[in-house]
Amino acid sequence: MIHKLICFGLLLGLNQNICADTATIDQAKPQFKLMHDYPQLEWLRAPKVRLKDGDLEGQPRKISVKIEADSSGAIKTVNIDQSSGLQALDAMIIEATQHARFKPYSQPIYVIQKFEMMANDYQSTTKSKPTAPKIVSTCQFEVVGFTKQQQGQDLGFKYLSQPPKLEAQLYNVGSEDRSIEFDFSLNRHNKITSTRITKGSGYFNLDHRLVTQFAQVQLSAPRNFYQLQSFKFSEKLKLNVDQCN
Repeated sequence: MIHKLICFGLLLGLNQNICADTATIDQAKPQFKLMHDYPQLEWLRAPKVRLKDGDLEGQPRKISVKIEADSSGAIKTVNIDQSSGLQALDAMIIEATQHARFKPYSQPIYVIQKFEMMANDYQSTTKSKPTAPKIVSTCQFEVVGFTKQQQGQDLGFKYLSQPPKLEAQLYNVGSEDRSIEFDFSLNRHNKITSTRITKGSGYFNLDHRLVTQFAQVQLSAPRNFYQLQSFKFSEKLKLNVDQCN
């Protein structure tokens, strides 16, 4: 009976020691933080991800990885923190990160790096690597006000020349019809002084580029000599993807 009690006490003590050691190990685990939580941490060689059509399978993707690096900036380990949902894409991100490097830092680095990628080919729902050269269609936006003027409608202002060609490539506008609506001001010298987009196409950079090009058009507006303020007008650009060539 005494032998059994002594053995139990020893085992209990051993178990307590094991639990204490495990707790110590857990506390020593590195705490991964986001990049902005590391003051003055910078990339010496940032991860380079080269995507091909279909790599994102037709939709935007988000992924984050846990990176462990030493104080010299050398990458030691890279593991998935949040998957993109595509195993091949996860592997591509890991490989790109493994070839990256931080600038030297004052301590070992445990950081979470996030990647957000927009689909460069919304028509591909499966990964594909085309062997034939890709044919890109060019689309021209119609200047609705100019079309109305040619039909004899009064706009309140007049086009003195044909507007410049406002073009975009098909993969920049997707597969749907698009339109851009904007206001512009015309000063007493008939110069466009400002533009403001009131309804975009869904592609900010494209909208800004086309409206900036439109601002070069030559216009006129009837006014009396005492009217010094700028006049404000509206215009619309319209694209029918079926007419792209």
